[in-house]
Amino acid sequence: FERDRKAVPRTVTISAGDNFGASPALSAQFDELPTIQALNLMGLQVSTTGNHEHDRPLAHLRQMIDASDFAWVVSNYSTLAPLRTGKKKVGPFTVLDAGGLKVGVVGMNTEDTNEVTPPGNLDYGPAGRKTITISPDVASVNKRVKAARAAGADVVIAALHQGWQANVDGVPTGRLIDVTRELRGVDLAFGGHTHQSFASIVAGTPVAQTRNSGQEYTRTQVCIDRRTDSVVGASTEMVTEAMLAGVTPDPQTAALVKDYKDRLSAKLDRRIGTVDGTFIRGGIPPVERAGESALGDYVADALRARYGTDLTFLTGGGLRDSLPATGYEPQDTTLRRPSPGSSGPYDVTLGDALSVFPFNTSIATTTVTGRNLWAALENGVSGYPSDGRFPQVSGLRFTFDPNRPEGQRIVSVTTADGRPIAADDTRYTVTTLDFLVDGGDGYEGFFSPTTAEIRDSLGDTFVDIISSDTARSTVVRVPVLDGRITRVG
Repeated sequence: FERDRKAVPRTVTISAGDNFGASPALSAQFDELPTIQALNLMGLQVSTTGNHEHDRPLAHLRQMIDASDFAWVVSNYSTLAPLRTGKKKVGPFTVLDAGGLKVGVVGMNTEDTNEVTPPGNLDYGPAGRKTITISPDVASVNKRVKAARAAGADVVIAALHQGWQANVDGVPTGRLIDVTRELRGVDLAFGGHTHQSFASIVAGTPVAQTRNSGQEYTRTQVCIDRRTDSVVGASTEMVTEAMLAGVTPDPQTAALVKDYKDRLSAKLDRRIGTVDGTFIRGGIPPVERAGESALGDYVADALRARYGTDLTFLTGGGLRDSLPATGYEPQDTTLRRPSPGSSGPYDVTLGDALSVFPFNTSIATTTVTGRNLWAALENGVSGYPSDGRFPQVSGLRFTFDPNRPEGQRIVSVTTADGRPIAADDTRYTVTTLDFLVDGGDGYEGFFSPTTAEIRDSLGDTFVDIISSDTARSTVVRVPVLDGRITRVG
């Protein structure tokens, strides 16, 4: 970033949200403060909120805002009062000074936040009786665009925690595209949320989106006609980690990272098992959000065996890293780790396990009817190919066609041995998560809360599974995909 600013002094640095939450252990174990401190050192100037900023209650988000040297803006909340601290004020827009050029920034978070975060995390007031409502209406954002212009903004940028899904017959789709088409008076738009790279021109507006977890950032150069303060051209480059291989690390930031790593290594470098290869997560589209994945199969099968249920139902969005984790770098150099050209076996550490499952989630066993199972699967594939609600399952097989109308995309559902599961009132026992029983990710009403029993911590159980399987077999093998999830059409 420093190099970019030297090359172009009129550079502004903006985030489209999800700065923290579902984070690697290096940040999560310290209540996400390392991420905020790093963003401060990087010179971030403004950010909007994403759904993961709400992974914890509002009190935590206020602490993060208070620790930020940068501004926070969000234009589609019913109220911003619960986000304001004694020192900082979150606004519906802000205006930055870029060498005499006034740059307005508006923000929009995904309206799905309430259903993809734990219950109560948007509640405020006495006994949490009030809730922040996040509007899908772009009119609230356009209103703030006008306000930014009135406050002197020469150009306006929209930081949107909305994502591109896929190109269908060469046409981009997804909420990022839909929202951008409705924006008025915005010169540039930046998105996020769906963990994919994207750059295009949508309804005359340059739009760009990066992948998640610091894999890349967008460097967008903009040509502005100062006579009319209008954008006449823009070029976006995806700057990846590989492209920065020769950049000298910032000493202050490197010291910050080292300090936190030193505090963690004694605990998290502990070896808990061995795997014969890498359980891959991510990609474009992310494998765990678009179909069957080896890590999803392994965890789902292990949980079904442990709790003795007919089925397991998890989501791809709950798998936050590969195994061994790319987001955890042990200090212990004797541990065997993936590297270019290597083929395993690899050591798995506690830090890896916490990177895969960073959420404070509990395992639940309950029942589900065949009818509700079909409905749950329909919900699961509704955001294909990048939504975190995509199912990872055990004890069943299903086929879906994403091109069918909504609510009709599940083609067939069978047990693992091929017996049809009808959409009727037959009950099946299922291992799932308390988050899904409570209706998270749009699964409200599918898994019976009246028969639900909260069992164990998902993270602790995953550690035990890896350790036990390694003890039995010396090494945990990456499973071969068995076709339990099939896409047609």
